[in-house]
Amino acid sequence: TDAKNAWKRIAEKYGVQLGAKGVIEGRSYPRRFRSELVSKSIQRRICELTLLDYCCLNLPLPETCQGNHYKGPNGEQGQELSCQLQRNRIVPGIYPSK
Repeated sequence: TDAKNAWKRIAEKYGVQLGAKGVIEGRSYPRRFRSELVSKSIQRRICELTLLDYCCLNLPLPETCQGNHYKGPNGEQGQELSCQLQRNRIVPGIYPSK
């Protein structure tokens, strides 16, 4: 393949300079996500959706995710996020609402 020339054409098209190794150089500053713009309720929803990842990877929940902010399986308020081991499977203590 003619990858080197293809990268040159792409770089020229977008006005980007190729680095010494022939790849497009990144920004001079890193891209940042401004998490302070995300509301606490959205952050907690993300925690619900990623709970199994935290449990399986044995990672601590972020501070925002901790506490009695969640509804249980029967809709009862005041539940904490947790995982349980059931028949050699890790399952969430609280399933995300739809």
